[in-house]
Amino acid sequence: MCSNTMNSIQEYPSSLLFRQNSKKSRVRLSLTARIRRLRRRKGSRKEEKEQRKLGSNMEMVNLKLYLENRCIMEENERLREKALLLRQENQALLSNLRINSFTTITTTTTLHN
Repeated sequence: MCSNTMNSIQEYPSSLLFRQNSKKSRVRLSLTARIRRLRRRKGSRKEEKEQRKLGSNMEMVNLKLYLENRCIMEENERLREKALLLRQENQALLSNLRINSFTTITTTTTLHN
């Protein structure tokens, strides 16, 4: 089998078996290489465009989340102040209740004596 292959190869001229380094073949190779490079660049430009689009979408999402976070923080601060006022009011009412209950207890004990 190998001998048949060798015989068939020897029948063809060497110029057909191996690529010649002629000017035309170099030009043709350089053109195909340019086309491949341009296609790759074009693909990378599409990818860059998609990345920019994705980046701008991410910026919008980030901005929306930032604004939502600010609103939540402001509401939290308002609720904290309201809770502080309610606590102070509760303490004042409790102290009034203690004073009133203490005076009621002292008046009832003095009346019984």
